[in-house]
Amino acid sequence: MNIIIIGAPGSGKDSLSRRIISQFNNYQVITTGSIYRKEAEAGTEFGLKAKEYWSKGCLCPDEMTNNLIVKTISELQNKENLIFNGYPRTLNQAEFLDTITTITLAINLKVDEEVSIKRLLSRDREDDLEDIVRHRFAEYKIRSSSIIEYYSRSNRIHFINTSNSSEQETYEKALEILLTEEK
Repeated sequence: MNIIIIGAPGSGKDSLSRRIISQFNNYQVITTGSIYRKEAEAGTEFGLKAKEYWSKGCLCPDEMTNNLIVKTISELQNKENLIFNGYPRTLNQAEFLDTITTITLAINLKVDEEVSIKRLLSRDREDDLEDIVRHRFAEYKIRSSSIIEYYSRSNRIHFINTSNSSEQETYEKALEILLTEEK
């Protein structure tokens, strides 16, 4: 089963992904943000180009991110039981992903903007500055409606509100969804 975890910055995508793979060790997580950051830290041309976008709170272009996903999947031995964390972020990316793999379900983690900002400002990442975080949240709100609609049309999306939930409560709700879908 291939899963997408979507949500605004600070909604808990990373935490949920980690909990799922700790419980179900047959899953692999693909997090475009982490891959981009590793490339930037390594000083690759690709990573530095990506950093130009996300240091301003902007998404990397669809073609660039889609190519990253193709490359990442092609390097995996097992191309099933994937968790896409934070990808797709645009309708174009969602449609593209459906051409290269089968997505069973999408989990949309909903979070209030002020909760998101508080969570992100408590992390220690260079792109977690308040003005950049607010810009990222606004970008997410603009782009997410088309993705949510896309997965809703095929009844593949489930919603979890994480604003007032602990990581454990969010995980338990997600686990219930996963176990229901596996049947």
